[in-house]
Amino acid sequence: MAGARHGFLIDEPHAVVNKTIAHRLAREAKVLAAVRALGASGLVDEPTLLAEVYAETPKPLHAVALRSLRAHLLKLRDEGVVGGEAGGLWRVR
Repeated sequence: MAGARHGFLIDEPHAVVNKTIAHRLAREAKVLAAVRALGASGLVDEPTLLAEVYAETPKPLHAVALRSLRAHLLKLRDEGVVGGEAGGLWRVR
């Protein structure tokens, strides 16, 4: 059992952490697939990626989803997988 500084006690913290990691890795794979598919002929912008990657996310949450999308893109950029341009344009390297 684990207790956070806020929220409820977590009975199985390892399972929760593993599930969260799996979700983030799956989302990262979805981001990369979208950059590959939508940017196949050049650069793809963040609004287009957001609409594709977070299609199942309610529109009122898209501002938060955009921050998550950018975090994935920056990680992938730092790993040399994607390249970013000014203005939020992305491509596969």
